[in-house]
Amino acid sequence: MIATEGAARKLGGILKDRVQKAMSDGAPASAASTCAGVAQEITADVARVTGVAVGRASVRLRNPKNAPPAWVDAWLRHHEGAPAAEVSLDRWIVDTPEGAVARVILPIAVEPLCVTCHGPLEGIDAGVREVLAARYPGDAATGYAVGDLRGALWAERAVEP
Repeated sequence: MIATEGAARKLGGILKDRVQKAMSDGAPASAASTCAGVAQEITADVARVTGVAVGRASVRLRNPKNAPPAWVDAWLRHHEGAPAAEVSLDRWIVDTPEGAVARVILPIAVEPLCVTCHGPLEGIDAGVREVLAARYPGDAATGYAVGDLRGALWAERAVEP
């Protein structure tokens, strides 16, 4: 299952690096725009390069394109409200009608940088709020604090016989 875990970690690492670079290069609104503009493309690239289905999801979505598969949604709802420190990586193999599938879920913890765009709405920079309102009118991904469980990175692929 290293391939699935590695793909999920690769996705998370690239996304985090991009946001950190955008934050250091410009204003918080620039980072929000960068994330909104490239996250789906990065996810597709990681899936293509690794051959592993990958994504990120949350119970409180910002982008509806990140809606989780049913197995990820069940995991998220089971852990909803738990501090990130109390949730650990999960991996398992399941039998499906198509064959065995390896799955992995890595929790996403809210870090100090994350609250720039995911913290309490009244504390988010006006420029970031404008980007979020324009890109994600149904945004439900604010109100988090450092240490909260924001969501999960997930990956799955067929187990080779």
